[in-house]
Amino acid sequence: MRKFTIGLLSATAFVATPAVAGDNEFYFGVGAGGAMSEDINLRTSPTDEISVETDLGWEAEGVLGYDAGPVRLEVEGAYKRIGVEAIDANGVGVPGPTTALIGLIDPIEPSSGDLAIWSGMVNALLDFGGNDGLGFSIGGGVGVSNASLEDFTANTRGAGFVDDDDTRFAWQAIAQLRAPLSDSIDASLKYKFHRVTDPSYVDQLGRDLESDISTHSLLATLMFNFGGEEPMAVSYTHLRAHETGRNL
Repeated sequence: MRKFTIGLLSATAFVATPAVAGDNEFYFGVGAGGAMSEDINLRTSPTDEISVETDLGWEAEGVLGYDAGPVRLEVEGAYKRIGVEAIDANGVGVPGPTTALIGLIDPIEPSSGDLAIWSGMVNALLDFGGNDGLGFSIGGGVGVSNASLEDFTANTRGAGFVDDDDTRFAWQAIAQLRAPLSDSIDASLKYKFHRVTDPSYVDQLGRDLESDISTHSLLATLMFNFGGEEPMAVSYTHLRAHETGRNL
């Protein structure tokens, strides 16, 4: 009977321990990496728009999350900054170094300015594996983003044709590959597609500009686990040592 009890407890510990490792824990994460924006199309009318091409930029983020087992819930704050490469006025024209409109025929390159986005999001992610090895997560989030067009300037000269910002509803899709570095630290590679819906701006000529802004980010992150319930695990070695000591 004693041997049966030891075997049963050992089997229970072997099965239960990996299944709950890392679950029911809070964690804090930080990340940084590259970001890029799809062309920013600033609509002056249903048929006319100014297209802005951007360079590769960067993003930094911080998250506070809770691992509930198969699902993780996060509150995320992030900042992106992406530079302007060229402006194609598509015949609409933008103010240049003087009051004259330029870009009526060809794209204007080089141009300057920055797209800056502050975002606050609530994410939900579905986990696959990862308790004691590689894991994968997929999900998304909703929240608000402030998208700022900072001094978009044609030909890098002049006062800029638009310098405005707007705060709107935003949503994002997330895919994340995770790997443990220690009992309390995970590393991950995270992809995010982020969309700011219908921000509107006013340019230096007083024209209303409507847009949608979509970005892609690839981030390296570290996740620091803390709190949570410690799993109850009793090893066979400890049980045998206890039994041997009791029989002496």
